[in-house]
Amino acid sequence: MIELRAAANSDFQRFNPGALIAAVNTLLPLGKDDALAAVERYLAAADRSADPQYGLLLVLRVLFEVPASGFHPPLYIGIPEAAAPPDRKSLPYFPLLLVDDIPLLLVTSFLIGGSAQPVEAQVEYYRDNGILRASPLIPPSAAPRPETLQRAAELYRQAYGEDPKPAQLKMLSEQLQRMAARS
Repeated sequence: MIELRAAANSDFQRFNPGALIAAVNTLLPLGKDDALAAVERYLAAADRSADPQYGLLLVLRVLFEVPASGFHPPLYIGIPEAAAPPDRKSLPYFPLLLVDDIPLLLVTSFLIGGSAQPVEAQVEYYRDNGILRASPLIPPSAAPRPETLQRAAELYRQAYGEDPKPAQLKMLSEQLQRMAARS
């Protein structure tokens, strides 16, 4: 499945929200069991020694509704360069921020220490606990609007009690540009 290949990449420095949107929207009509089976088939065929396919962890977060806890389970793939907010419910998709149906990645690198959790552990979590999102992601049809970045900054401010740093805003803006270039 070509959509999964593009979204599965663990190179979060070049994260493209459009690839994640395409993967989620391709898996959603399959239903829960078949979508998870498609992810497992993809993982079984992937060269995990070259890339652990951590991008699929992000696909799963957006494919499924926020759990009753108010936030998705933590990712155990290393220590994120930016910590989760004090109230995890304020950013339930962390390390993603969902704005205008566009998933933006707040963390592009993780410090690996020890063994990272395999993607399959999250697949099992969602198999046991997940409820598929109600509808596909439908971002703005044209290039992302400046308001999207403004709303992202506001959600960040609400979650962390401070404005995002200029480097963070630049990173989010670059993600939006990559998404627009892919369209």
